[in-house]
Amino acid sequence: DGIGNNSDSDDDNDLFGDAEDNCPLVKNEDQADEDSDGFGNACDSDWVDFEAPELTFMAINPDSVDVFNGPQGVKFEVTATDNASAYYEVNLDVTYTKPDGSSVARGINWDTAELSDGCGQRGSDVYADGLEYTRCANEFVFDSDDWAGEWHVGRISLQDSAGNSRWYDEPELIELGYSTKIQVTGGQTDFEAPELT
Repeated sequence: DGIGNNSDSDDDNDLFGDAEDNCPLVKNEDQADEDSDGFGNACDSDWVDFEAPELTFMAINPDSVDVFNGPQGVKFEVTATDNASAYYEVNLDVTYTKPDGSSVARGINWDTAELSDGCGQRGSDVYADGLEYTRCANEFVFDSDDWAGEWHVGRISLQDSAGNSRWYDEPELIELGYSTKIQVTGGQTDFEAPELT
């Protein structure tokens, strides 16, 4: 943070001053201490984390895109709680079911550290018709080569730094009250394969 540790009253910048912080050099906003030994889970060498992160919020913004004139991004806001730290990785699959019953699945992943600036830009990628789009780490990009219609969040996985993970499939996300639908317009609508004549 630019302040020398000798002069800094909160070395890890977790909003708990060093005097009351149970991990003064490791950021841990929750101050969790599962074994009640006075050392926070984030820096406690004798504490073992066996619990996966728990989903607390998911939102899709926007939930519809028109890709006729070029690629469009959909951002996913996913938050979770974890008993060890605020760090977790998110793996998210987006699926589309064609009229013949076959499906297409694509995924993205990011970790909370990447979003410290609110975006965690991944750089510019080239999409249909050679068009470029710079996406955020938590942003899924659709373009005119993608199928038009209703896409769905098929599942989300949350994994913490100890390797504990938890999957949420679409029915469970819906049961928890989260919308999983993304409407894509301007994309592919030709579902017929060419026939040999």
